[in-house]
Amino acid sequence: MQINILIFGQLADIIGENKIDLWDIPDTEALKMYLQKRYPGLSDLPYLIAVDKEVISANTVLNNNSELALLPPYAGG
Repeated sequence: MQINILIFGQLADIIGENKIDLWDIPDTEALKMYLQKRYPGLSDLPYLIAVDKEVISANTVLNNNSELALLPPYAGG
């Protein structure tokens, strides 16, 4: 199972890319654990996850070719 992840703002700076593809990640909790292990700088930064263009707040099961977005904290203005 493949998932496509778009990465925005300072999250892309930490990861070093603005798009990555991962395989065999069953849900968003497993994704967070993988990302924090691989990119420790993410542990200190709050961010939102959108699954198929919908921001989620609870663990969400991922499907083959799910499109995710990692969204950095928003700044008001």
